[in-house]
Amino acid sequence: FWVAGGRLDRLGSKPVLGFTMAAGALATLGWALVSGGVLPQSIGPAAALAFLVGLCNALFSIANNRLAMGIVPAMGRNHFFALFAVVWQLTLGISPILWGILLDAVGSRTFTSLGFEWNRFSIFFVLAMAAFAYTFTLARRLDEPRAAGAHAMLHELLIQHPQKWLVRLFGR
Repeated sequence: FWVAGGRLDRLGSKPVLGFTMAAGALATLGWALVSGGVLPQSIGPAAALAFLVGLCNALFSIANNRLAMGIVPAMGRNHFFALFAVVWQLTLGISPILWGILLDAVGSRTFTSLGFEWNRFSIFFVLAMAAFAYTFTLARRLDEPRAAGAHAMLHELLIQHPQKWLVRLFGR
């Protein structure tokens, strides 16, 4: 939260949601490449991908809750948040069951195409990547009154933030 809190207040939830969806798609692409045999199965890539997925999950949760708090009218707010929490948690609870059914349906069947092994895990991660990409397009349509554009967040992350660290390390 100490990294994202200020950015959420300045930029809004919408750019952070878009960033987490794009980063989540990249992370699942990495997992697909590992499960498809393109990248090596070692602790280094697994730790980096797990860290990225955890960071995306935390940022998404913060931004999603903040957006919900910002757009819900005061009248009926308690009821909305109760319903919001139940639906969100049920979705999070049911999705592993549905993915497990898909994994079992694919079974041990595999085939290789252009050096990529299509197996139940690589199919899972490719579909998860597609879900992230689709959710990214849906997040762009969200209506948040005071949200900055995605370019503002990218400018802050890729230009302003590194400049601050360079100034701290080397002075002006």
